[in-house]
Amino acid sequence: MSNFKVKLIEIPRVKKSDKSTELIDFGKFTLDKKYRVYSIYSSETFTQFLVSDDRGVFLWISTDAFREK
Repeated sequence: MSNFKVKLIEIPRVKKSDKSTELIDFGKFTLDKKYRVYSIYSSETFTQFLVSDDRGVFLWISTDAFREK
């Protein structure tokens, strides 16, 4: 297993609900902290990283929100 790590420069946020534009924090993360990446999934339109947040909860962080459609 590699020692691949990422540093979050922005707290991941998601819509509160499908019908809402309000965003809420996705997981409990600390800015500028390095997080170990356990798995990566990628396609032509997005990339996801499996990381464990500060509570030890595993979450898929997706980069599709940062790409132009």
